Amino acid sequence: MSLQAASVRLQRAGVRVDTQQASWTGWTELVVAAPPAAAAAAALGLHCYGLAVQSVTVNGQPASFELVQPVREELPQSVTGAAYDSQQRQVAAVAEAAYYLYERQLQRERQPELSFRLPQEVQQQLQQPGSAAAARGKGSSSGGSSDGSELRVRVEFSGGAGAGIGPSAGLHFWQQYAATDGQVRRTSAWLPCVDSSGAAVQWEGLEVTVRADEVAVGPGQLQRQTWADGERRWRSFHYALPVACPPCHLGFAVGPFRMAVSSLPAAKDGTAAANAAEKGAEANGAGSSKDAGSQGEPQLTSFAPQKLPAELAVAAVLAVQPSIAPANGTSAAADGLARSAHFTGLVWRLFEEVLGARCPLPAVQQAFLPPELLLSASGQVGQGLQLLSASQLIQPRAIEQSIAARCAIARCLARQWFGVLLRAATPLDEWLVEGLSGWLEEQFVQRYLGRNELAYKRWRERQVIFLADNGEAPPLAVRGVSVPSSWGPLFGTERFDPSHLWATKAVAVVAMLEKRAGEELFRKHVSTVVAAGLAALAAEQAAAAGKDGPAAAAAAAVATAVAAPAAGAAGAAAAGADGGSGTPVGSRLLDTMTFLNDLGRAGSFRREMAPFAARWVYGRGVPHVTAGYVYHRQAASGQHQGLSVLELALKQTGPACVKRAADYAQRAAAAEGSNAGIIKAVVREGEQYMDHPVHLGGEAFVLTELKVTPPVEKKQPGRRGRKKKEGEDGEEEAAAAVPEDPVRWLRLDPAGEQLIDIKLLQPERQLVAQLQHSRDVVAQAEAIQRLGELAVSSAPGARPAGLEALKRTLADRAVFYRVRCDAALALAGLRDDQGQAAGLPALLEFYRRNYFLPTTDGSDPATPQSIAVSDPSEYFVAQAVVTAISLCREPDGSTRDDVLLFLCACLSDYSSIPGAPFSDYGLVAAMCGALGNINFEGFGDALLTLLEKFLERDAVLVSPGSSVGRACLAAMAALCANGTCDDNEAARVATAVRRVRQSPGLPVALRHAAMAAALQMAAAQRGAEGVLQLALAGAAAAPGIAQQGQAAAPPPLRLPSAGTPAFLLEEAVQLVAAASASGPALSGEGPAMSDARARADGAVEQPIPPAAQGQLFSPARQPMDADDASSRWPQQPGAAQQAQQPQQPQQAAAPAAAPKFKLKLAGGPAQPEAATAAAAPAAGPAAAPAASSLLALAQRVQQQTQQAHVPNASGAPVCRRVL
Repeated sequence: MSLQAASVRLQRAGVRVDTQQASWTGWTELVVAAPPAAAAAAALGLHCYGLAVQSVTVNGQPASFELVQPVREELPQSVTGAAYDSQQRQVAAVAEAAYYLYERQLQRERQPELSFRLPQEVQQQLQQPGSAAAARGKGSSSGGSSDGSELRVRVEFSGGAGAGIGPSAGLHFWQQYAATDGQVRRTSAWLPCVDSSGAAVQWEGLEVTVRADEVAVGPGQLQRQTWADGERRWRSFHYALPVACPPCHLGFAVGPFRMAVSSLPAAKDGTAAANAAEKGAEANGAGSSKDAGSQGEPQLTSFAPQKLPAELAVAAVLAVQPSIAPANGTSAAADGLARSAHFTGLVWRLFEEVLGARCPLPAVQQAFLPPELLLSASGQVGQGLQLLSASQLIQPRAIEQSIAARCAIARCLARQWFGVLLRAATPLDEWLVEGLSGWLEEQFVQRYLGRNELAYKRWRERQVIFLADNGEAPPLAVRGVSVPSSWGPLFGTERFDPSHLWATKAVAVVAMLEKRAGEELFRKHVSTVVAAGLAALAAEQAAAAGKDGPAAAAAAAVATAVAAPAAGAAGAAAAGADGGSGTPVGSRLLDTMTFLNDLGRAGSFRREMAPFAARWVYGRGVPHVTAGYVYHRQAASGQHQGLSVLELALKQTGPACVKRAADYAQRAAAAEGSNAGIIKAVVREGEQYMDHPVHLGGEAFVLTELKVTPPVEKKQPGRRGRKKKEGEDGEEEAAAAVPEDPVRWLRLDPAGEQLIDIKLLQPERQLVAQLQHSRDVVAQAEAIQRLGELAVSSAPGARPAGLEALKRTLADRAVFYRVRCDAALALAGLRDDQGQAAGLPALLEFYRRNYFLPTTDGSDPATPQSIAVSDPSEYFVAQAVVTAISLCREPDGSTRDDVLLFLCACLSDYSSIPGAPFSDYGLVAAMCGALGNINFEGFGDALLTLLEKFLERDAVLVSPGSSVGRACLAAMAALCANGTCDDNEAARVATAVRRVRQSPGLPVALRHAAMAAALQMAAAQRGAEGVLQLALAGAAAAPGIAQQGQAAAPPPLRLPSAGTPAFLLEEAVQLVAAASASGPALSGEGPAMSDARARADGAVEQPIPPAAQGQLFSPARQPMDADDASSRWPQQPGAAQQAQQPQQPQQAAAPAAAPKFKLKLAGGPAQPEAATAAAAPAAGPAAAPAASSLLALAQRVQQQTQQAHVPNASGAPVCRRVL
């Protein structure tokens, strides 16, 4: 039968989620356009991927339906079982077959899975025009339309593994939590709909029913909460979506959450526009602006799990007193929920100031979920909904994690503007929405992290694009391919790229537009586009509410007046340039050429936009340019002054697609009457900059001359009539023979207006001058990049200028810290004539001078000191120096002895300082990762022992993002890959990696790092085929979210081994004591500790929902289980034997103010896993007590420590401990 997708005009849905059974049931009602009378017998279709449908009704009458289940197609036996003459041919054949198999799967997903026919009575009514209106009017009593052009369809469905359907692809479960999948075409996997990115649907509401002790965080605005049954075991959350959106902007999360409400700061410039629009609307009789969707201050609410992950639980215990007091008296400030909510309000207000408009969304819910639920690290964004990982809660003492978490929150808020409110007109315009959301996120970086940070970030992202885009990746927008898919020619798969090349390039292209137009003009143009979108949204909302035409026009005028102050300047500029009115067209859909042409009109460069789009939007690849120059100075002759010329040569290379894109741009420029392929050369002459346009285009070689102002000859000071000394004439003649070079340095495309990889070859003195005298951080970074490639003279007494400049840059604290880090890495790459690391002495001297304990006798420092991180810049510089030292090599590629001993000493003798302003986990992770760069045969056992110690430490005292553990795993895999470890040690590493992968209680980030380490080892041993086989086997065997049939209870806490818990928990006691508010160790409890103690004691409150509508309430605080690490580290080999050894007297424990964490380079290879399994039961009772919290364990260790201190002969206490 013929099948066509239903044209949905209105939809509402209800879902009942059972997290214990990992299933859900629901219903949805759709108002669809009635088919014409000739097609009344045809079937209508809905996307319903992997769901079970119980019934379908049309206008209240049962309808026959057919449901197609997803088909899993395997590779044919003729491909997998065929004989190939080489491994490369086999991989190529399998890849080709897999490509076509995946394409067929995408084609199948385009077709609706659920098809239904209209009942006979409805068909007859459609075929009889005289009685159709009356019949549909009768159907309106069931909710149908009274005008006879719409039908109401109701579908009842169910899904999930608990319902016997199989693994779910749309709604994932983990323990007591559930969340929707935000990937492309996966909304239909939990809700029947027309899953298209371009079809916006008006949603009447979404009702999510959950258990009484759970919370449903949904899109839009929460209207009310009701009990779903008389026994009050289930409750329903009713959400209203004020903005029409496609189904992919829906989603929700379920779980035992606690919440924090964001407090918005006072608006600076945005309130004036809002008040003016309000007064204007009242004067025109259009009512208040609240009728147009502007309901005053929005409600921003953040949710976090009641039970935190391991890393956040440790951070909450070790955190200092919170500076932001939580509103509900819980430990929200300690784990970052209050900080995340506060920061959300700051960024929300910042974006409104940048765009010059108030966001029309009345509420935004932000939920931080367990990492096991999210398939994307960037999170999921819906209309007024943001789903992030719980690891992205802002931790106050973690520098890197805090920055990354803030960027993730800002990225999601930016997508509320560009992605939800303003959408792409066609799939070819998705890049523009992605680029503008990235540009808006960069405004946060510029405001809160600084302009230098933004400039350096853009430069680094461009370097990544130059390395990744080899011409084989698709362009930002694919033209000329006819594919009947609403998700575009690539079916939306460009968003699945793990390298994020497509999104990064889109942001870079938008940044190029900003550089071309200027920051202020570009911001005003974006404000104009936003104002037009808000006006169109106001008109849509007024029409959806049933208002007449004049009221809708008045509402649109109100929304336009709100953003008029920001959009007026850009509109006037556009009107002056084009001779038109400059009024923005009211549309929420962004079109590429419309956006570019309007920007060109505002900046008087509209003719350049068509070549720009042909080269960078629709073209592929990135050109690579190598340039060099020679300075020529001609002597003056007669009355003519000498001519100074800079001869510049450029060589352009790249794949064939780059040449085609350049040719397309040239033809587009010829049609528009403009120039394309012009790059700017900036020459620093003395104290001024001179700009020179250079035409590059698609030419392979370009040779051009740049005029340079000749130097002015200065007269030498002296007395008139003074006799010249002997030899003075020769010196003056020599000075006159070598004139001063006026060119201090040269840069090509310094503003980044072209996406071209430029390698400019300059003399060393020009690079040194550029590094020391330029105020631009990008210019300094480019100079360091070139200086690191130069050879250094090893002649006695020689002091190369480049080496000295890099040393001064590293030591100068006034230089931007990112530039100093680059200088450290450049010093590691310098080589002298014999191939030795020329920068290693400078790096070792710098680190010893700044981060070692000074000596009293004036000798070289030899003991590393703990770094109380108070200056984040020095914190990053220390990491870069450690990494740079590890990269220094001998001419044969091996690591020097002094480097090996230095890194081992730094890591083994390092200790954290409690109470420091910032955590030093990043520096410890850098030290562990630096060991992976060592290439020294015969030293693998000692290195692995040191790494295993810190890996166990991170399993108990989890670092933010498991950074230390991930660095240890990566270093262990690298040591196996570079040949430092022998076969036995490689087997030891493989055992450790496998145990981490098979420990479900460990953090997700650590298990992912273990999988990456296993893949790296497989690549070194078996090549690409081994990596692919291991990846497929791991994906099939891992207990993933989709294969989890029922939520399992977390396993109890078990300590790593009988030998390691002593000093690990001893350090935990000391850190807790230093972080406590008052009193000795664990005697005084702050808010975080008291709340943890209260929840551990089982204090429970019964949830009582408020009777008033529109009010959010916090669910009951569930009794906090014991801090469960769920077997964070399996039993170590020989633990039972080690526990039976007699206790040896050890050195007294360090005081609580400055604990020491020392590790000795000792130990042998791990025993086989069989011995481990045999020893584990014996060590279980001693090493793994009953489930108890980290706090209780720390108390027990402290008591044992106090009892074990006995005085020795000298009167000093000695701690007897099995270490």
